[in-house]
Amino acid sequence: MKGRVVIQSDPQNMGVVDEIMVSLAGELSLTEPQYFNIHLALGESIQNAIMHGNASDPTKTVIIDYELYQGQLFFCISDQGAGFDVKAVADPTATENLEKEGGRGILFLKQITKHFHYCNESRAVKFTIDLR
Repeated sequence: MKGRVVIQSDPQNMGVVDEIMVSLAGELSLTEPQYFNIHLALGESIQNAIMHGNASDPTKTVIIDYELYQGQLFFCISDQGAGFDVKAVADPTATENLEKEGGRGILFLKQITKHFHYCNESRAVKFTIDLR
């Protein structure tokens, strides 16, 4: 199973997360924790692509690719933004950043996915959710 969804960078298009989840749940027997983690990872990464990557510019697109292979779901979410310096993202667990916004989404993504990494000059994020 594989799929590709392309959306305009409009925050109102976040409903695509639920559409993808309906498609996945129709094909797979997901446990509640798996469903929750996939939904959270997709939502966070798509929102980051729309808001941070493409600055909510509706003339730009976000591409969501996914594929099931040997019990693992592989995702790639890419935007048309300028990219960013991954090392410049503040550590949200550092004492001086505990009350600041920002960086928590990346922390969550790293905790609930496997093989999380940025590519294409940080204009795309790839991660895996293990269903085994």
